[in-house]
Amino acid sequence: MRCPRCGTSLSTVRVGSLETDICDSCAGIWFDRFELSKVDEAHELLGEFLLDGLVPRDRLLISQSPRLQCPRDADVVMMRRKFSPKQPIMIDECPACGGVWLDAGELDAIRGLSED
Repeated sequence: MRCPRCGTSLSTVRVGSLETDICDSCAGIWFDRFELSKVDEAHELLGEFLLDGLVPRDRLLISQSPRLQCPRDADVVMMRRKFSPKQPIMIDECPACGGVWLDAGELDAIRGLSED
């Protein structure tokens, strides 16, 4: 698969029972359907391992325009929606496969919501 943000090939990474795809160039992360729910809260260790070991936390959130093509379903444009009503963190979700693309910094921000 290719990164929907920068076009770089995604690297498949396994952290515990989670296998996800990460862009080594822009630090975005692709989660297949239901995978994000395994790491979206601060108490979930898989998310901490993923953030600490693989994704640079010093990268800034990336601009949310233009809309992105799904890396799994190349002919589908992902929908942009708020992750939570608490914060305006926008995520990209494929209406066909249910996968979610998070830009650099978004997983950290989402996990921070669960601490509130």
